[in-house]
Amino acid sequence: MAKFGISFIVDSKDMGHVLEVLQPYRPEDLNFKLVAGSTKKLRNGDKTSHEIVAELADSTPRPMKYFREKLLAGGFRNGTVYNAMAQAIEKKVVAKKMVNGVPHYVRGK
Repeated sequence: MAKFGISFIVDSKDMGHVLEVLQPYRPEDLNFKLVAGSTKKLRNGDKTSHEIVAELADSTPRPMKYFREKLLAGGFRNGTVYNAMAQAIEKKVVAKKMVNGVPHYVRGK
């Protein structure tokens, strides 16, 4: 019997459908990894990516990784994340600050 692995992200409302589809295959170890989502609803198409970056930013300096994870979880592509940060800085809704030599981002004016 061949062994293989599949990784994908499933929204909680669709989890039942995924389990229903997998049931005939009798998987022995599903190895679920549950990840808490954002409290704010982030979805590609609801708002532009730089508007979402502006909503995520607050007075606490946060690294790029924080914004990247939230946008990717919301369905944005990897290249879009960096463009969103650049647009947010250009429109001055997010300011870039250096913390210990690492760029962090805070809410702009």
